Amino acid sequence: MDQTGADDPNEAVRLINSGEWVVSKSVRRWTVDPDGIIRFSVTGLGLTGPEMEKHLVSKGHENSDYAKQILNSQDYVPCEKGKVYNLVVLPGKLFSDGERTTENIRTDGDRRNMIHGKDLPTEIGALIRLNFTNKEIEQMGLLWLVVMHEPVKDSDSGPLLFCAGRGGDGSWLNASWDGPSSLWSREFGFVFGASQVSSQG
Repeated sequence: MDQTGADDPNEAVRLINSGEWVVSKSVRRWTVDPDGIIRFSVTGLGLTGPEMEKHLVSKGHENSDYAKQILNSQDYVPCEKGKVYNLVVLPGKLFSDGERTTENIRTDGDRRNMIHGKDLPTEIGALIRLNFTNKEIEQMGLLWLVVMHEPVKDSDSGPLLFCAGRGGDGSWLNASWDGPSSLWSREFGFVFGASQVSSQG
């Protein structure tokens, strides 16, 4: 039923029996290191923020008001079209509850030679939303994936980071406030670039 998109089990069976839908075995598109770090890759589309906003909607996703502020900001940074970005996710459970601050998370990323800030294109957040369903994010053991790009200021000059996740109804690209001392939930994962970025052949 998940693959066919049918709400009615009888309709799902009909689609399969009629040959209108071929069921395939799902392949997990991420790996998990022994220490719990998640790894996957996305391919840049090279879209401007407004172009990406429309593209997300065309694919059935929704953009929160804060996400729209990032997408329409002059500080939005597209990826290079066709470039493969290897990403790593530090799950919130790797940090103790009192130490899970933005500053500590970025410091840990530096210690692990991970890419973040100005070296991580803003578009990465939208690409994660396009590439992973809420169900897949749940299978990763996470509620939200927060991208550690350079914060983009909202209309009140507050720093925002893209986040994709499964909070509430629908498939949302959202944004969260990113002060240095912001304390994050254990169910969040923090997305960095791996030390190597390669081009697609």
